[in-house]
Amino acid sequence: MAALPGAMIFIVSICFNLLSDGLRQAMEAGEIAEGDPEVLAWSLMGIGELVGMRWILWNGREELPPEVLDELGRIITRAIGSPDGSR
Repeated sequence: MAALPGAMIFIVSICFNLLSDGLRQAMEAGEIAEGDPEVLAWSLMGIGELVGMRWILWNGREELPPEVLDELGRIITRAIGSPDGSR
């Protein structure tokens, strides 16, 4: 059981690295607003973790309800912003 936290850290770190690299590339390409890709990656991962717990794990569902997915998309779009600073 002691290996579980280490394994989880390893898996989450892989996800984080892929996400932050992608965000950094999108910022450099002008596709999303500039910012700290590390902070943004952890923030997005946290949103996914808690939203998944609330609507999937705690309710025994296999996927997010469509209205939750739509609202989550709007929230993420506002969070990443547009290159010119508009939302």
